[in-house]
Amino acid sequence: MAHLWNMEDAGSWVATPVGDALALAGQAATIVDASHAAVAALERVVLRRLTNPPDTWALLCAPGSDVLVNGVPVPLGLTVLSDRDEVRVPGQRVRFFSTERLARVEIFAETAADGFCPRCKQTIERGTPAVRCPGCGLWHHASNDLPCWTYAPTCAACSQETALDAGFRWTPEEL
Repeated sequence: MAHLWNMEDAGSWVATPVGDALALAGQAATIVDASHAAVAALERVVLRRLTNPPDTWALLCAPGSDVLVNGVPVPLGLTVLSDRDEVRVPGQRVRFFSTERLARVEIFAETAADGFCPRCKQTIERGTPAVRCPGCGLWHHASNDLPCWTYAPTCAACSQETALDAGFRWTPEEL
């Protein structure tokens, strides 16, 4: 799930999930109804998930506002965001947008195509617990009988850590 890195008063960075739409007003970030995101953008800055292409996010704001994305103005009031984009809104602290996901156990979707686990090479059955690697996107078994995700310190196909509490690989502190 996409998130927005916000700096707290204490100087530490906190990730706020974007969901389908998130409004930036003052130092706060609040979830807004996605169907009203364009209207809300006239009064404040809104991050909005697009449906086509999937998993794409846009920043909406009043045309001609002084909002900057990576130091570049958004003169038409719309820009597509990428991972680690810097968002500057006048009168607010700098924020960073991120598309990085955390590893989590979830039920392998009924509508998902049958997959195979890159660790054990067996089929992942629909309706069983699995983890989708945040790094490469491949699914791994995550049951007591087949603990393929946590079997080794990294994903079977990439360098993603497999600890479910590993946290984010990137934070704005690394800048």
